[in-house]
Amino acid sequence: VVDEVSFTLSEETTGRIQIGFKAVANGSANSAKVVADFVKLYVIGEDESTDYLATELSKRVEAANELLAQRMNATHRENLKGATESAELWLSSPSSQTLSSIVSNLRKATESAETSVTLYAELAELIAEAEPAALEDAEISNALDKAKQVYDNESLLIADVNETILDLEELMLYYRTSHASGPVPT
Repeated sequence: VVDEVSFTLSEETTGRIQIGFKAVANGSANSAKVVADFVKLYVIGEDESTDYLATELSKRVEAANELLAQRMNATHRENLKGATESAELWLSSPSSQTLSSIVSNLRKATESAETSVTLYAELAELIAEAEPAALEDAEISNALDKAKQVYDNESLLIADVNETILDLEELMLYYRTSHASGPVPT
């Protein structure tokens, strides 16, 4: 799980800045253990920091644009497209006020899109695997036709894609076990 904490110092200060979680006095407070790793602290507003953040954000935008070229759920596509456009707008005119929300939105949209792309790729592989079997089995042929319709329709819910994958996988498992090939074990 990735959490992002944004804060602004209103004046120059010295000492420690503490960010974290505090356990309540009751219950597990005496033995509570919170672990954080991969912590990055960015200073926004300094030229070097802004340049670094722009470079990192450019990489994320590039990855998001590559994802947009792939098949995915339409809602995930729209979310990723909107987050990418916001990031590109920030890159064209950097400011410190909205960067944390832009990065957070882009990260969330990218994660959802990656999940969607993975499911559609899995469905495409399953369709290719089922095509030879569909020539011999009418039930697989019908399921294959449905799977192709689901694959072509990005406006369906991810649950519909998942259901189609499960149905076709089940049919293919039955087909492979009933049409086993190779030498009979002795």
